Amino acid sequence: MPAYSIRATRPLERANKPGDRTSGLDFSYRLPGLRKWVSFYGDGYTDDEFSPIAYPSWSAWHAGLYFSHFPRLPKLDLRVEGVYTDVPVRGGSNAPGSFYSNVTWRSGYTNNGDLIGSWIGRGGQGAQAWTNYWFNARSRLQLNFRHQKVSQEYIPGDGSLTDFGVRGDYWFRQILGFSASVQYESWLFPVIQTGPETNVSADVEVQFQPQKIFRPNSHGTERH
Repeated sequence: MPAYSIRATRPLERANKPGDRTSGLDFSYRLPGLRKWVSFYGDGYTDDEFSPIAYPSWSAWHAGLYFSHFPRLPKLDLRVEGVYTDVPVRGGSNAPGSFYSNVTWRSGYTNNGDLIGSWIGRGGQGAQAWTNYWFNARSRLQLNFRHQKVSQEYIPGDGSLTDFGVRGDYWFRQILGFSASVQYESWLFPVIQTGPETNVSADVEVQFQPQKIFRPNSHGTERH
């Protein structure tokens, strides 16, 4: 059965207002007939309403499917997600980007001054997916994709961003790791630049874990 929880926050109490009321829920459910390898999950968030379930069109949503493995391909996994924060304006009671701003509560959707929320930001919609092929518990090959679109009600002329990449991680004898990745990105935001822009980035990382060498043996002394 799907499980969910309701959360509410009240960052500041005042005489004429009880606080900035927000609520959310999250759930996960193993699909019938595919329970051993497919899960459906999601979460919702709403501002100034008691539940995203009661006001689905005025709430932000994030949902996805997780395939822990595939038949005859036990080392391959896949995760696909969609996200939506482009809620309609309700007769002046909210505005584009209202999830991250508030007329009364100037701190907005923050925690100790740090912005919290989804990678999609405000007034947007998008999707992302990534798949891993695991050679062992720590070594893998990953392919990833992401697309983001921002509403023109929030940014004049709207805008979009798409990127995809490949990453590889390989560990030698548990103490030395090597990672490399390449990513291609394309974006267009007319309010910043009139034409599309593309870029390619790459990085290489080396990790070393000496504690794997100096582990105590069965007699309590360090092994060198």
